[in-house]
Amino acid sequence: NQIVCWSGDYDNGDKHTYMVIIGLCLSVVPVSFVALSVWVVAQLPARLRKGDTNFLHAFAFLFYRFNPRAYWYVLVLLVRNLAAALIPLVANEALQICLLLVALAPPIVLCVAYAPWRIATANFLDFTTNSGFVLIIFLAALLSDSANEIFIAEVLTAVFCAMCAIFLIAVLRCLYSVFLRSGKTYQFFLCHHKHAGGGFARLLKLRLKRDSRVTRQVFLDSDNLQDLSLLFGYVGNNTDTLVVLCTASILSRPWCVGEMTTAMLHDVDTILLLFPDFTWPTDEFVERYAEHVEGVRSLMKYGISVVKVQEALKWLTTRPRMVLPSEVTLSMMDVVASKLVARRRGQMESSTHHGIETKEVPSKRRGTEEKNQPDA
Repeated sequence: NQIVCWSGDYDNGDKHTYMVIIGLCLSVVPVSFVALSVWVVAQLPARLRKGDTNFLHAFAFLFYRFNPRAYWYVLVLLVRNLAAALIPLVANEALQICLLLVALAPPIVLCVAYAPWRIATANFLDFTTNSGFVLIIFLAALLSDSANEIFIAEVLTAVFCAMCAIFLIAVLRCLYSVFLRSGKTYQFFLCHHKHAGGGFARLLKLRLKRDSRVTRQVFLDSDNLQDLSLLFGYVGNNTDTLVVLCTASILSRPWCVGEMTTAMLHDVDTILLLFPDFTWPTDEFVERYAEHVEGVRSLMKYGISVVKVQEALKWLTTRPRMVLPSEVTLSMMDVVASKLVARRRGQMESSTHHGIETKEVPSKRRGTEEKNQPDA
């Protein structure tokens, strides 16, 4: 646990100076590599958005071992290894042990939280080896005879104060989210059929997020859904407004219809965006829905029966809606996004604008048309 250092006499003083200079020169290589890695990790998201494949191929050796969402984990490893190499320079043995624990503990937490390695076995090995090192350090601390009791007491006091501060911050954040931040987690929830409306939903989310009045999240399953079993909970408990992209076959998609049914059962504000190819279901389709859409029975384990789905299909005709034009442009998308935000959960329904027709109670007009139709 000691570092050999030559004395400063006439014969050996120059040797010590030379060794220090050589050490500083050699340290330029690892420090430069760490600095380069930090720059690469910071640049990666922007380069991916630009489609810079040359950049990705040039530095793939840093990222290919990790999951795409944990590309930054390479910095965790580099900083940990650099710290482990520099900590022996500290003369105080107790401080060395403390710093080693500080260097090894955060990577364990990050490994468990993000599972950064592409291979599950690698995540397991990373966790177990680092945990083993931490255990060895604890055992080494028990065998230390040169521990300074005053220093250890100061470290324990600092750790305890840090734990109290973290707990207080967590409590204040919870209070802020409950009492100060108005509204639910998702200001809008985009219900769509991926094949027919996936691109439209993505563009709509981008245009909504550009609006300064959208201060909370916009739910898009490809971005926000991690556990399918929680989907209907997001709709019923964490959503202000459900936006249904009514493409031709959306009412034949069990999960989409399940989201609509959940919105009806939990009285979630719902608005429909009607595409040109969308048609309202016939009474026969609604009555025999379980025969037309066999997958609807899979929703029963989430408490959504076929009867509730049939009620939701009829309930949809009473929801406000926007009739979209056949041509999709950015200006049209901005108008749609502006209308969705301006309506304030149905309190202020907007008027017709730029070819987008807004109607509040389509069921009344639909019922009148059905009465005027002659019997078959």
